[in-house]
Formats: sequence, C-alpha cells, structure tokens
Amino acid sequence: MQKLYAYVDETGQNTLGSYFLVAVITTEKEQRDALEEQMEKIERESRKGKRKWIRTHPQRKVAYLEGLSGVDLLRESIFYASHQNRTDYVQLTTLTIAQAILHKAEDNYRAIIYIHRLNSEERKRISAGLGKQNIRKKKVRG
Repeated sequence: MQKLYAYVDETGQNTLGSYFLVAVITTEKEQRDALEEQMEKIERESRKGKRKWIRTHPQRKVAYLEGLSGVDLLRESIFYASHQNRTDYVQLTTLTIAQAILHKAEDNYRAIIYIHRLNSEERKRISAGLGKQNIRKKKVRG
C-alpha cells in the first residue's frame, strides 16, 4: 500500500476573496525525509530560518524560493490552485487537497494530511469533504 503525506498551506483569506492560493506538497515516506532535509538546508542557506513568511526580508524570500526551485523532489510533489472572487475557503482547500492526492496516488493508497493553522471545526469539514470525494485518508491534522 502506498502511504502518502500531504502538507497543506494557504494564503489570501485576508484579501476577502480577491485572491486565494492553496499549495499542497504530496510525498511518499521514502522521499519525505530527504525532502525535509533539503528544505531545512535551504532555510539555513537563505537565512530565512523558521521565521514566518510575512516577517522574512524580501531578499531572503527570493533566496529561499530560488533554492526551492532546484529541488527535484518538489517538481514531482508540489500542487497548487489559485482562486479569485471566492470566499468558500474550506471547500477550495478540500478540492485542492483531493486533486493533489489523486494526482500522486496509485490504486492502493492511504493519505495522512497536515494542514497549517487548522482549527477543529475546519478539520471536521475538510475531512468530511475529502470522504465525499472518496479520498482514502488515514487522518487529517492541523
């Protein structure tokens, strides 16, 4: 059985619907550790560190993104969707997660999904939405 990990983050709720972006990195266990090591190395080299994106200096953001562009594992693992003039954030997030998982999944899989800044109500709604889309998930966590 294929074990997938999905890491989800979104941005744009503060634009009140004018722009909303959801990014999902899907990876298998064997690739997960190597990917994490590469990303942490790029955080150090770019001097971005563990700072929140909004608190990161623009030059460090550019250096970090340039570093990420050279990570082959991300080319095979990153999925994103952008939306405009929509405020149904939970539904859009659920749909993007489902698309990302189905893009990477084999016939027999289970997914563990980690979503940045997820409260318990949103977790329940996203988990139920993924179930309705026949996504085989082991768990959804914030």
